[in-house]
Amino acid sequence: MKSKDPGATGTVTAIIHSANPQPSASSPQGVELNKFIVVTFDMQQNDFDLAKLIFTYTDEDVENLQAPYVIYKYISQGNSYIEMPTVVDTQSKTLTVVLTSVDDPLLAVGGLALDQTTDVNFWLIIAIIAVIIIGAIIAIIFVYRSRRID
Repeated sequence: MKSKDPGATGTVTAIIHSANPQPSASSPQGVELNKFIVVTFDMQQNDFDLAKLIFTYTDEDVENLQAPYVIYKYISQGNSYIEMPTVVDTQSKTLTVVLTSVDDPLLAVGGLALDQTTDVNFWLIIAIIAVIIIGAIIAIIFVYRSRRID
């Protein structure tokens, strides 16, 4: 944390939730939010300059997400989450963001939503193939019968 006044003091705490504290909030299309981080600054706004926050994640934390992983910030005016510039280090499994206001209390770890349509697509392809095969069999029978009649 960096303050405007070198003599200023304060603390930052973070509490991680697995459930969204703002369940009615919208997230960007195609994005799934997994972990929610409530950040609290105990510092005067006029003393605050910026805070660089580094979040460590595990495979379990992002198990339902596809990379790239990003930190999203909750915006109460729009009741939505917006993407923040995030530095991702996949080797150390960290996500880093810079906050420039103490008004950034709710963040979320997000990524692309896993494709939930894989099973549907598989059965759709099987159905299309079945229709083609049945159509081909009917065409063969029709051609065979029409030749037999001649």
